[in-house]
Amino acid sequence: MSFIDTLEFNFSNLDDEEEKIQKIIMGLPNKTRKKFFDDYLKGQKDPDTYVTLTWIIGCGIQHIYSKNYKLLLANVFSTTFIIIQFLCLIFNDEYFYFLFFIIAISFNLFDFIKSLFFSEKIIRNYNLNYQYALLNSYN
Repeated sequence: MSFIDTLEFNFSNLDDEEEKIQKIIMGLPNKTRKKFFDDYLKGQKDPDTYVTLTWIIGCGIQHIYSKNYKLLLANVFSTTFIIIQFLCLIFNDEYFYFLFFIIAISFNLFDFIKSLFFSEKIIRNYNLNYQYALLNSYN
């Protein structure tokens, strides 16, 4: 998954993929299925926790929870740049790369809104990928 893919709202086939993986899981032998569900319960993520982490600091801490380290890194860089910009404004009364400042604020705002309103779909997608990874580890 590329960095641009993480910014897109492509969640159209989640229902179909979830049905497909449920059929695969129900076809597993009983021992393997029990082990799958035990492992899945340990590693699945909750959308409410993701939203809570989005509200806490606002600098991308929720991406640690969803293991999306590319967006976390982008958020940390943009937040750091915003803080530096504010410090320059307070102590020097001047803007330091005003265009980048606007871009950084826009990126953080976009990511915050996306994480807030699409948290359920983001975590459903994470859990779906986690289920596929578990199934691949059993084969």
